[in-house]
Amino acid sequence: MLDENARLLNSIAAEQWDRAATVITSARAVFVIGNGRSGLAIQMAAMPLMHLGLRVHVAGEVTTPAIGAGDVHHRPRLTTRAARRRKRHANIG
Repeated sequence: MLDENARLLNSIAAEQWDRAATVITSARAVFVIGNGRSGLAIQMAAMPLMHLGLRVHVAGEVTTPAIGAGDVHHRPRLTTRAARRRKRHANIG
């Protein structure tokens, strides 16, 4: 598993990591979404972001507020939901 993670990290250019960090840390709030095992993984990724002081919400939870301008949402496969979020002027990562 560690080798797989190392390959993944090395397959992405440092500039892309920097851009992702900038998008996430400059967002008003970060919204994540996933189902099944992906959902569990995305929730585990959201927790450290919250511990860093970022506003992070898991879409579909009862306490999740509406997404709006200045927010970032990432889950490219869910194009219908992403289109709705784009209409609300949220950044789609």
